[in-house]
Amino acid sequence: MRNAATLLEALTRRGITQKQIADAIGITQPNANKLYRPDRNGKLRTLSYDEARILIERFDLSDDAIGADHAAINAATLAPILDALLPLVPSSGRSEKSVELLSQALAYGLALLGTPTARPPSPDAIDVAARGAVARFREIGQA
Repeated sequence: MRNAATLLEALTRRGITQKQIADAIGITQPNANKLYRPDRNGKLRTLSYDEARILIERFDLSDDAIGADHAAINAATLAPILDALLPLVPSSGRSEKSVELLSQALAYGLALLGTPTARPPSPDAIDVAARGAVARFREIGQA
């Protein structure tokens, strides 16, 4: 787990409630709320190392599971890019060169998404990646 914020985001994505978090680490729900929102003094409650370990174990949150939730390369990111690229493949059929061009353009589009983060790419970012992949396909196809 990278940090407390990543852990808390993973818990939220999994639908774990503040009440469940509070019960797991032995605090009240209002104190669990302070993990996410500052109190009236503007301070967040810090999550101790031991509390984080309990949450990771209780809710089965390993680094691999967290990374799998937000890998930049997944069906949700690949589908729009492929959808934009596939109509550009020659109708005469697939050739070794067209597959190579397609894979280079797809790799370019995925690179535009950047490295995986705790948040999945936005629809706008995926759209930009798809447009970039199409532009790259046309560019390298003419070379």
